[in-house]
Amino acid sequence: RQGRRRHHADAARAQAYRDLSRGRARTSTLSRACGRCDRRFRDGLGSDRPYRRKTSARNQLYGTVSQIARGTINDEVSLTLPGGHTIVAVLTHESTEALGLAVGLAAFALIKASWVVLLVEGESGAPLKLSARNQLRGTVQSVKRGAVNAEVSLVLEGGAVITAVVTNQSAESLGLAQGASAVAVFKASSVIFGVKD
Repeated sequence: RQGRRRHHADAARAQAYRDLSRGRARTSTLSRACGRCDRRFRDGLGSDRPYRRKTSARNQLYGTVSQIARGTINDEVSLTLPGGHTIVAVLTHESTEALGLAVGLAAFALIKASWVVLLVEGESGAPLKLSARNQLRGTVQSVKRGAVNAEVSLVLEGGAVITAVVTNQSAESLGLAQGASAVAVFKASSVIFGVKD
């Protein structure tokens, strides 16, 4: 009886060793795969072509941090796009520090299309008096109509594109069509900033 118990114990230890070996092999394979993915991810970020992140935000705009104004609670960070437009975001101190934001650093802004409001300027072209901090003037590149809403894309000076979702009725009343001028408006609190790792 004692011999059988010893035999069962030896068999259990052997099985445990085999399970541990298989687990280590799977872990090693997973580590190698993750390493390859991480290298591809870093290579994409390091290329001259901006890396398009997969997010639900329709708008991804790339630029350079041009100004950081520190406040009592939050920071106001400005991102200048290649065409000269500036996007302003309000971030917490913690976010500014965690991202390592500094003047001259390359960064990107994420803005959901549903957060963007489109306006049409009057003949004077004077800046609109709005509480929204960001006003980007551009030319309508495309209008894609659905059953209820339309997806309107503006191309800005420098080639950046910003998209808004408006109702079909609004698109018609504003006269939004390819080649028309319009202004994309969104609040500084609606902007999410990110940087390369």
